[in-house]
Order: sequence, then C-alpha cells, then structure tokens
Amino acid sequence: MRFIASKMENFNRNRFRLQTQGADSARPYSIVTLNLPENALLHMKSLRMYMDVATTSVGTGTDLVYGKLGNYGTSLISKVEVYCNGIMLQNGAAEYNTIYRLLKIGRSTQEVDSSLDRCVNNSYISNTDSVENQTLILHDWAGVLNETSAEYLPTELLGSIQIRLTFADTSVLVPKQVGVDIGLPLTTAQASTNAAQISYTISNIYFTIDSVVPDVCYNMLLREQLQSKGEMAINYKEYYT
Repeated sequence: MRFIASKMENFNRNRFRLQTQGADSARPYSIVTLNLPENALLHMKSLRMYMDVATTSVGTGTDLVYGKLGNYGTSLISKVEVYCNGIMLQNGAAEYNTIYRLLKIGRSTQEVDSSLDRCVNNSYISNTDSVENQTLILHDWAGVLNETSAEYLPTELLGSIQIRLTFADTSVLVPKQVGVDIGLPLTTAQASTNAAQISYTISNIYFTIDSVVPDVCYNMLLREQLQSKGEMAINYKEYYT
C-alpha cells in the first residue's frame, strides 16, 4: 500500500476551458447545455462556472427601482440536470437555488460567515443606488456534480456527461428603490409595479474543470476491480422538492 500511495503521487493535472453548446449568453428561463470532456479522469470538485451578470432598472424619479443580485450567485439557477449517455442522473429538482440556500445555511457557522464568506464578492446584497454589473464564479454544486463518493469520475468508462442549467425567473432579484434601504418596503405603488419589471442578462458564460492523468498503477487497479466485481459503485446525493 505504501508503494501504491507513493506511485499515485506522480500524476499530471490539466485544466480545460469549456464552452457551452450554442449561445454563451442567457436570460431568465434560458437553458444552457455543457458537455464535459470524454476519455478523461475528471476532478468534479474543480468544476467552475464563470459569467458576467448585469441587472436592469425601471422607472424615474423617486419611483426608480434597481435590480439587485442575491447574496449568492447560485440564486440565478432554478434547475440543474445531469445526464450520462443520455440517462438522467440528477433529476433537475425545481427550486435548485432554494435547495442550495438551505444547504448553505445548514453548513455555515458564524465564524465562516463573518470571515471567509464576507471576503467573497457578492457575499451580501449591495445597498447602493445602482444596477449590478458583476462577474460571478460558481464553484459549489449540490448533487452529483460535487457530492459524490468519488471526487474523480472516469469518463473513459462512464461515457459522455452532459449538464443542463435552467436560469431562474426575475423573482430571484432584490428590488432596490432609490433612496430606500434594502429590506424596507417600497414607498409607492408605482415603485412596486416597477419592481415586477426588473430583469437580468448573462453573458460570457464558460466553465473550467481539471483533468488528472494518473500513473499507470491507477488504471491497473481500476480495471482489476472491474474484472473482479463487474461493476463500480459511485454514490451521490440527490434532492427532491
């Protein structure tokens, strides 16, 4: 075992930049599709999504309402579906952003919230009288993309993995009336009407993921296990709403 452990230290790591299938922009209710690299050993915890997000404002004068992003970028995603060779692995539960929020609250601590989380861009809702124009990076995923019993997935054996993301409607935005602090009621009926019309656009979407090239010892052990047991179990968490 010591020999195997020392041999497994000698591996190469490559990073792929992945483009979406079709457009690299999105709006509310848009669907974005991504194919992960095939014939590779993927480190799933390294999956990152990059995007530029811009919100809009509606109204004039004291009725002007700005669209503000929530305090976590995943709030913009309403559904995540994962397919392996056309078979659905993650069922795309509705309100993925709500599931993620509940998990984040349950796993957070006061120390993490006041230190690490506060150091991250967009970790709290901005109270400024302006629209949002930010670049967000999503790195934490709920379900099969990040919560598996094995951090590394061999697509050489599994086949093609496809991810479909559905973006949320405009209700995930926080309305900010000019001159009124976040969290306080809107002061006029027209401002409430304008708040229902704010929206967002997303551009320059791309992903990155790391691929590992292990020592030949890994492939030998993997194939020996498949020959002896006939299958390889990879457990993962699934959420239903």
